[in-house]
Amino acid sequence: MGLIRGASKDCAIILSGQRIENGPLRFEDEFVRHKVLDLIGDLALAGRRIQGRVVAERAGHAMHTALVQRLMRDRSAWELAHGYNEVRSRRLRWGICGLPL
Repeated sequence: MGLIRGASKDCAIILSGQRIENGPLRFEDEFVRHKVLDLIGDLALAGRRIQGRVVAERAGHAMHTALVQRLMRDRSAWELAHGYNEVRSRRLRWGICGLPL
């Protein structure tokens, strides 16, 4: 935890206790926006457009990727939406960590 690889003060928010060291924030809800974008990016690892509702509380990358892995293992937990181009999706058949599905 707390490791930012390849980052600098110009592209990261540095916190010290309850204080922001290199503010100001660009948005009042910047931390929330970051968490939502993390979730969207991690769910994109499924290689398919996801149509559904996700509720995540205190989630992080490990939980997001575990969800994607579990969904990919359990074919009964999801179905392809009507009109989805299955031929196109075959090019995206790579799983977590670049391992083929």
